[in-house]
Amino acid sequence: MRNDLFKFRERFDFSPNPFEIGRPVFRDKGSADNFFLLKIYDLPQTSYDEFYCYHLKYFIDKYPGEERYFHECVNDIVTTRIKYYQSQNPFSKKHSTNIRSLESLGSFRNIFSKHDKWNSSTPVSDLLIEKDFEIEHLRTRIKELEGQIKECLKYEPSEKISISRGNLATFMDLLRQIRTLQLPNGTKMLTAQGYSSAYKMVSKYFAHGDKDIPFGTAQNYLSPDTSSKYIEIAEKDKIFQITLKHL
Repeated sequence: MRNDLFKFRERFDFSPNPFEIGRPVFRDKGSADNFFLLKIYDLPQTSYDEFYCYHLKYFIDKYPGEERYFHECVNDIVTTRIKYYQSQNPFSKKHSTNIRSLESLGSFRNIFSKHDKWNSSTPVSDLLIEKDFEIEHLRTRIKELEGQIKECLKYEPSEKISISRGNLATFMDLLRQIRTLQLPNGTKMLTAQGYSSAYKMVSKYFAHGDKDIPFGTAQNYLSPDTSSKYIEIAEKDKIFQITLKHL
């Protein structure tokens, strides 16, 4: 582990940055991990994220692209010290101090683990549980989607309805007429919030001879007459007239 992970205070600097570590006179960089941990014990928990980011920036300014290394080193330092405190005699005179230190380290680990992009600070057992949960969730979702697909396929025809070649405009004219039909009581026989359902239906379920009807073509025929896409149908293609039967 490198001994220049963290930013030390300058010698005889009695007004250092609150996140810098070390003593004002002697700088024992071989004990950088201990100084780093001492700072964690002294700082309020609300400063932990800023403290971590301060030293991270210091390190990656010198070693660009080494963020993961820094994170893993900090994780190793903190985890090792947590294990140390957990192994101490709970009846020793230092027990209350050890508990406070342990709580600080636990809180700090929760904070800096949010910067873990590589799951390097997450125990393997926790990762496996998380992955099992994700897999089970995906299996359930797959079953739901398979059921939806199966339900949709029930209404899928094996082949499209073929419009006699050369009579696409005539067919579209009939659809336009159907769209405007009114019942004896004056209400429209067919209603829809827009026009898209009609041209989507045509493009999906009908063919012109042996060729599919492009979505754009159906849209042009069945758009409202105020649309720039609207296609006028020639009089020669208007060979049918739908009329209301009087009873």
